[in-house]
Amino acid sequence: MEKISGTQLVVMTLLQSVKNSLYENTLLITIKLLACRIGHK
Repeated sequence: MEKISGTQLVVMTLLQSVKNSLYENTLLITIKLLACRIGHK
């Protein structure tokens, strides 16, 4: 009975990629901040 329309699939895929890129960006920013702190010591 579970029928996923093309639109739903596209929205889900977009949301997933947005989540992934947000996670990657947060990770990159955290690493950069840590690198800066270590570099300034």
